[in-house]
Amino acid sequence: MSVKSELEKQICDALKDAKFPIISIEHMMESFPMGVLHVCTYEDAEIKISDAKDKLKEEDFPVNDAQALASMMTSYYPYV
Repeated sequence: MSVKSELEKQICDALKDAKFPIISIEHMMESFPMGVLHVCTYEDAEIKISDAKDKLKEEDFPVNDAQALASMMTSYYPYV
């Protein structure tokens, strides 16, 4: 599995109980089980929700499903 695929899978798994659509950055942070402290890691790659919230823009929302959010989040990390 590629690094990007694994991180996207972890993001989707973490959002399994989230209510969609996610309408804002704040709503996104609240949707992760550990909130802003949530971290997805695979090999040497890491996506911290605390960092991702600074990379995303309000115009990126709403997001209708976990895969769309995972793809958007990983797109901001060049090493994935």
